[in-house]
Amino acid sequence: MESKSPFFKKNGKKLQEMYRKWETCITLVLVMLGFIGEVYCKLDTKARILVPSKFIKQMPKEAERTFVINRGQDKCLVLYTEPEWNKVTEPLKSLNEYSPEEMLFIRQYYSQADILYFDSNNRIMIPKNLLEYADLQKEVVLLGYFNRIEVWDQDAYELMMKGTTASFSNMSKQLFAPGRKSES
Repeated sequence: MESKSPFFKKNGKKLQEMYRKWETCITLVLVMLGFIGEVYCKLDTKARILVPSKFIKQMPKEAERTFVINRGQDKCLVLYTEPEWNKVTEPLKSLNEYSPEEMLFIRQYYSQADILYFDSNNRIMIPKNLLEYADLQKEVVLLGYFNRIEVWDQDAYELMMKGTTASFSNMSKQLFAPGRKSES
């Protein structure tokens, strides 16, 4: 739709270019921020979770509507975009393939990983073995931070978060207190 405004006729191409640059800038900020926030959602009877639009908007364009899922710490699951998965697993390439202990770790790490593709309704299906590992029930919480989204059973998540008030306060003081020495 083209405006008949003299201003738009005179500056239309400049405005469109400014918009493209602005859109690129916003995308770069989102990629730099990674995932942020928590979302409570439900697991349907087919073990699918609707990926919240909040997180879809935070995904880099090269992620192509897929996640890699794996076991996380503390009985949760972790979702990575494919580019982030490649970065996270890079250190595994330096492990010694002739060390039985290191090979066992590599095998255990990769054995539970899977690629999840969004369906047409922006849902992902959680594999049965990972549902059991994280003991996911109907109510789940998605927690986005840095380069990942953790998937928690709601009861386990709330229990974990409830016990962290003093720890959070202490860590905040260590990280953000005035006079803290910078490591840069």
